[in-house]
Amino acid sequence: MRRWLWAMPLVLGGACLGGCQKPLFPQTAPRSPYERYLTLRGEYRPPVETDAYGIERPALRQRLQPLR
Repeated sequence: MRRWLWAMPLVLGGACLGGCQKPLFPQTAPRSPYERYLTLRGEYRPPVETDAYGIERPALRQRLQPLR
């Protein structure tokens, strides 16, 4: 029984350090059915925009504007 108590933290620690090899959801996949709906109708709004200094910022104004 004591061997299992010592083995469990080692197994769990190894699993946590190993992690996943590739991301579960790729960046190019639609994030929601609503985003897919907008993309199919040509009204897709990108989640980030580049500012004047080249830094990517969330595109909040674009995404919060009402749809046509």
